[in-house]
This record gives sequence, C-alpha cells and structure tokens, in this order.
Amino acid sequence: MRTGVIGGAVLLLLFLLWGCKQKFDQPQRPAGVPKDSMWVGGSDGGVFFQVRVVAQRDALYQMTIYHDRTGEVLFKGLAELRPANRGKLNVDDPSSYSAWDGEKMILSDERTLQPVESRH
Repeated sequence: MRTGVIGGAVLLLLFLLWGCKQKFDQPQRPAGVPKDSMWVGGSDGGVFFQVRVVAQRDALYQMTIYHDRTGEVLFKGLAELRPANRGKLNVDDPSSYSAWDGEKMILSDERTLQPVESRH
C-alpha cells in the first residue's frame, strides 16, 4: 500500500514538472502574416509579431502584432523599450520575447516593449 502511494506521488510530481516546462508549437501562419514574423504564445494562443530597430539610442522599435489565427493586425506602430538602460534588445532572437498581454510585449528579461503610437 505504501509503495502505491509513493509511486502515485512520484508520478504526480513528474507530471507537474513536465507541465511547467512544456513548450508550445507555433500554429500555422495565416495568410497575410509575413514569413519572417515570429510567434510567441502558450496553450491559450498567442500572436505573430515583427520588431525592428528604429533608433537604438532612443530605444524605439517598429512593432507589428498579428492575431495568430486570423492574421488581423492587432497593433502596428512605435514601441519603446522599458527600461532602456539594461542593454540592447536582440530583435531577431525569439527567446528574447515572452508574451503579448494585449497591451505590450513582455520580454524574457522582464522588460517590455510599450506602444507609444498605434495604427491598426
């Protein structure tokens, strides 16, 4: 009996650890979303996006966010790196990005790309 309880606890722990480290695959790119865009998201969905440097000194970036199922442009405009005093953002590295929360891009180092102007 005791062995069964311990075995069950070990299986539960392994399942929980697997769930915490699970990566989610990028969905099929909708028509109209550029091929060089990247995807960030999780089990509940995500977004395709593009980020380009506008002015490194001023920490300004051009950012476009696309809905991951429809390709609809959710945001297109300038975004500011906040805080900007912690080094450059490697815009081409997918691991630099963590999530789009509907208002800003959250980076993996806990900084954000905060929209300063919106055109969509």
